[in-house]
Amino acid sequence: NQIIFSLNNSFKPSSRRVYLIDSISNGFLSTLDPISFSLKSTYPDNLYKVSQGIILRKYSPETDNYKEVEVDENQSEQKNAIENAIQDEQGGENRDVVGINVTSNEVYEEETITVPDNKAYIIQPTQENPENPPVLRPAEKTDEHGDPQTSTEPLVNIEGNKTLEIKGFIVEYFQSETTSPVLKTDGDAVLRLNNVTLSSDKRVKEGDTITAQPSSTEKTTPFLEAHGVLVVLKDVVIEPSNFISSNVILLSGSQGANNHQFLAENSNFQVQNNPGSQSFLNIIQFTVVIKGSTFEGQRRDNNNNENRRSSLKKDIMNAVQQQTCEWSTGSVSIVDGVGFFEDTTFKSLSEGALKIGKGGIVTLKNSVLLYDNKPTDSNLGRNIICGGTAVSPAQLLAESSSFSEVEPDGKAGSISRNKWVLADGATCKITGSLGQEKMLLYTPQIQSIKATGNTEKTGIDVVIEGKSLFGCGKLYLQVSAVSQQVMNADAVKQYKLEDVATTWDSDTSISVSIGADELVQRGKKLTVSVLVQTADNSLHDAELAAGGSNTVEVSGFEAEKEHEVEVEPKSGLSTGALIGIIVAAVAVVVIIVIVIICCVCCWKKSSSSDSSRDKDKNRSKYHDTKSVPMEENRW
Repeated sequence: NQIIFSLNNSFKPSSRRVYLIDSISNGFLSTLDPISFSLKSTYPDNLYKVSQGIILRKYSPETDNYKEVEVDENQSEQKNAIENAIQDEQGGENRDVVGINVTSNEVYEEETITVPDNKAYIIQPTQENPENPPVLRPAEKTDEHGDPQTSTEPLVNIEGNKTLEIKGFIVEYFQSETTSPVLKTDGDAVLRLNNVTLSSDKRVKEGDTITAQPSSTEKTTPFLEAHGVLVVLKDVVIEPSNFISSNVILLSGSQGANNHQFLAENSNFQVQNNPGSQSFLNIIQFTVVIKGSTFEGQRRDNNNNENRRSSLKKDIMNAVQQQTCEWSTGSVSIVDGVGFFEDTTFKSLSEGALKIGKGGIVTLKNSVLLYDNKPTDSNLGRNIICGGTAVSPAQLLAESSSFSEVEPDGKAGSISRNKWVLADGATCKITGSLGQEKMLLYTPQIQSIKATGNTEKTGIDVVIEGKSLFGCGKLYLQVSAVSQQVMNADAVKQYKLEDVATTWDSDTSISVSIGADELVQRGKKLTVSVLVQTADNSLHDAELAAGGSNTVEVSGFEAEKEHEVEVEPKSGLSTGALIGIIVAAVAVVVIIVIVIICCVCCWKKSSSSDSSRDKDKNRSKYHDTKSVPMEENRW
């Protein structure tokens, strides 16, 4: 599926004209691979330059459509020296290409550089690749009292059918408050940056030496904001800057991705890691091709108060992230656009590498590397977020080999089992070998598992050892009752590890406690294993580390012996207390009975004594000399 473009032999370009190939319309096939092409010509190669599919203008003074204008060295200290040279040339000879040559090791302050229609301007130093390149700086505006004013115009503004190339410069950000980007394009404008450094630091020249003064102020507008048809970056370095409320590069098209292009090659994008910051590169309705480049997260400690605020934000975000293992940011964001990345590295990005949104189509060739993209002081990675809408889904073509471990020296190591891709299965289509992965987020590996009855015999304790045991809601503990009968649903139960874990302070060990329930009971033969939730939300046995085991039988949880009396551990009386109460009750009853018997005996004895006295009285009456005993018959 390769289309070759070549110049027909009958086409003979004039030796007095420069022919340009800037881009190819509809240059993407269904496979998302860029169309390759070749340019065949016997004419001098100084008229054009082809580099891995990205073509830059290269003009020669030998052609009559090209003119060079020298900016006098004495004018370098004057404001708007470059803009004045451009405007002076506008009224001169009709040239297609005008080179504005400036002296190296100078600082040029400009209010706003504009480009006339239908012309291409090149701003470049007279010396090729100078050791001390010239500096292009936005001029600071002040009021009548000398106080700085807010800048409302960009440093470079290209509109309409205009072309500007900046070559071999250091371009500074605004040193005062601003409402405009530094570089801006609109309409059919074309901007090229060749061997340029974009910096937020201020350069100061003393004598023949230019020194940089670091800047820690927050940047509120993009360094580059493009709405035009083409932006080309070649050998560009973007130094880390404190962009929190703004993108560093904003590409926002209005006519669809096919009509707006961004090409970058051999460039170094240094991303300052600020928790909660916006995307470094924000792509909307643009086609983006990036080759041989690096997106690297860095941290600059310029202000203690700023560090404390950032640290606080980092701690808060890490706490949330450790609970959910989700994030919503990406250093490169693509919506309704196309992204093609080759020989490009994403590393040490605390806010994630890529975010593919609605209508985003991204291809990562197998030469792309992603590693060490995670928040500070966390092992939970952040590589890619992929999720669109039902009507306009996101698409990602990537290979599993692009995801690497990080070596102690900070370089990419072996292929990582943990991809750290957060994908919405309903609105994100993933192809390539990455789409065949069961686990897109991370892959836990079990080394060993131990399960025993706890000391009180009221449940079981489990210890799990392994690798990548992250608390992201993907791990489950399965307890099964083993019997000779056919197992049913009541004989198996899954427990989410976050709900039963007692100690989980690393990604290599977890301690779990499960109390007695309808399944976990003494005397049952139980086995324990670890399950993992895959990309389709189903549960499967977790993978094993080398020599590992994922299933174990619970020990020390046998049925109680016959002489043991089952006693509830948290309520009721002990056996000794019950016996004591019974003995006491019996003793009380015996005492009461004895007392009653004694009382009865005493009563009867008392009654008998009274009867005897009455009889004695009667006898005394019978023995009276005047009486005759008739009541008793004595023998």
